[in-house]
Amino acid sequence: MKSILVSQRIDIISDRNEIRDSLDQKLIEFILQSGYFPIPFPNCIIQNQNKQQNDIKEKIKSFLVRMEPSGLVLSGGNNLGQFEARDNTESFLFNFFSKKNLPILGICRGMQFLSYKQGCNLVKVEGHVGTRHKLKGEICHEVNSFHQFALTQTPEEYITIAKSEDETIKAIKHKSKNLEGWMWHPERENPFSIHDIERF
Repeated sequence: MKSILVSQRIDIISDRNEIRDSLDQKLIEFILQSGYFPIPFPNCIIQNQNKQQNDIKEKIKSFLVRMEPSGLVLSGGNNLGQFEARDNTESFLFNFFSKKNLPILGICRGMQFLSYKQGCNLVKVEGHVGTRHKLKGEICHEVNSFHQFALTQTPEEYITIAKSEDETIKAIKHKSKNLEGWMWHPERENPFSIHDIERF
């Protein structure tokens, strides 16, 4: 079974004085059902730039080359800019996988991250938390929706492949690279959508 690296959200557990990396176990199940073995990647390794950090990054890159992952999932949860450690980690992973021309899927915040890397802004939207939308475009099935922010435009080098009824961009795909973003959570479907599994 081929492996997939998965970025993680950050949760602060105040009463235990803990900062935790976490993933919904359902996302693990979704990736397994899609035929891949998910490997969560911690957020505390990639820090600010210095000589020691550069050495660590090179060791991580060598490890990833030996590991030969098939792709990267940028998972949902947290807002961009909320946790510097997560932003740094996902930037590092994005750069590594992009340079290797390996597939990247951004889920919810992950799609926002892909857009941010292209210089796109986000805008707060109403009616997209805890609801469902029928998509139109290349992807046209019904999906869940749990996001407060949306893209203002299609990122440069990408095309929009799905919109909701109110014209909010719900999925994007790079014109030449294997990069895609979904503004829904495939792991929150019960049962998992066959459309999502096949596209994954």
